[in-house]
Amino acid sequence: MDHQHTREQIERIEALLRKFEQSPDKSARDHAAELVQALMDVHAAGLARIVDAIAAQGLTGRNVLKKLAADEIAGGLLALYGLHPVAVADRVRGAIADLQTTLQNHQATIEIVSLAGGVARLRLIAAANGCHSGGAQLKQLIEDSLVGAAPELTGVEIEEVTPEPKPVFVPLRGLEKRSATASVESVAVV
Repeated sequence: MDHQHTREQIERIEALLRKFEQSPDKSARDHAAELVQALMDVHAAGLARIVDAIAAQGLTGRNVLKKLAADEIAGGLLALYGLHPVAVADRVRGAIADLQTTLQNHQATIEIVSLAGGVARLRLIAAANGCHSGGAQLKQLIEDSLVGAAPELTGVEIEEVTPEPKPVFVPLRGLEKRSATASVESVAVV
């Protein structure tokens, strides 16, 4: 099963769950929720046994777990069931580190304000002279990257901050030279 097909299946499952949640039949909603929870409990137990068996293989097993954890789909499953070998905070920091080139291109930096209760709170600091046209796209890219790295996050909140430009000292002598040059240029044009 390729990644695209898996993503489509996940979207289909989410759509079906939304339909059940919107059902006027409370009994059907309750049964659907119970079915989903029972399936997740069985999957969690089975996946935990698989992870334990792999981890018991020493260094080779740990390397296999690292590779699985780095895979978008397998890592997502490990995270969903609380079995991911890398802590959420470390995955969030890694996702931010992976975005450094993009952030630099936008003359921006990002700071983790807090990571608690499943919510990552970040501060996006954009240079006063940076390009702000892509601010919404940049925020979406950051959110997508964090959720991709740590799908168990229930939220990503990004506060955007633009620092005040620093005053620049220009010596009077520099202004005099500019004024003289401007006068000469205007005379030359006439």
